[in-house]
Amino acid sequence: LNSLSAWFRRLSYQQKFNVISLIFLIPIIAFFPLIGNEVRRIERYGSDELFGTIYIRPLWRIQNDLHLHQIVSESFFKGRVDFAELEEVENSIDSNFETLAFVESQEILSEPYRSETDAMRADWLEIKNSVLNSDSSAVQGLHQGLYDRISKLMSRVADESQLVLDPDLDTYYLMDTVVFQMPENQELTFEMYEAVESISGIASPAEREKLASLIGNIEASMAEIDRNLSVALANNTNGSMEPIIAAPFETYQSEMQAYFRFIQSEVIAGDGTASISGNNRLGYE
Repeated sequence: LNSLSAWFRRLSYQQKFNVISLIFLIPIIAFFPLIGNEVRRIERYGSDELFGTIYIRPLWRIQNDLHLHQIVSESFFKGRVDFAELEEVENSIDSNFETLAFVESQEILSEPYRSETDAMRADWLEIKNSVLNSDSSAVQGLHQGLYDRISKLMSRVADESQLVLDPDLDTYYLMDTVVFQMPENQELTFEMYEAVESISGIASPAEREKLASLIGNIEASMAEIDRNLSVALANNTNGSMEPIIAAPFETYQSEMQAYFRFIQSEVIAGDGTASISGNNRLGYE
């Protein structure tokens, strides 16, 4: 130690400064590999998030149109619509499956999910064939099976692509809304549509109570969505979200309120004289 001190005293000021600088650099050099790993992790995190967003988009559209297809197919079974109207919805779902196939062809990260989407396509083909060769209850079960399969895949993609772990509040709350809250809201709304469709004539007290409960659940779901989007917009520092989200969500809220008013006035408090079924479909859509 004494010899080291003597050696250090013999150095010029510039040499001493260089030695001290090197001593301070040693911990930084040691951490270089960790810094590199962190940079790669952040880059991978961003690419995973982007993939999740691109991949979930056609899945969400398929799921949304699937409910509409069930509505139209039930009307087709009852002779209320012709096949051309049903085929229009089927073409929309086919187009969304094509979009999903294109995303899979471009994204290597989709590899773990391709067996599941292949099964979804097979389910969809079975639904289309069953509309022409089966009964309403069987087709309804097939719709629900495919809807549940899509929901599980969306949740899996959201988890594995880090979408639901986003550290930024604006995109975290937006992703939570898209992946979890909106599908739940959609499912509740469809449940209400089916409850109205099942009513023949004047609604019974039990049927009215069920509809009132469903309206309350949907309103609670919409309040949660509104809170999520409010937090997202408040934390979106560059202001890019509001022009995209605000107006469509306001339209959605007003249309849902109109649907609630129809159910409350024509079904819950109605006398059974209104054309409930046709107006119910228009309101749901």
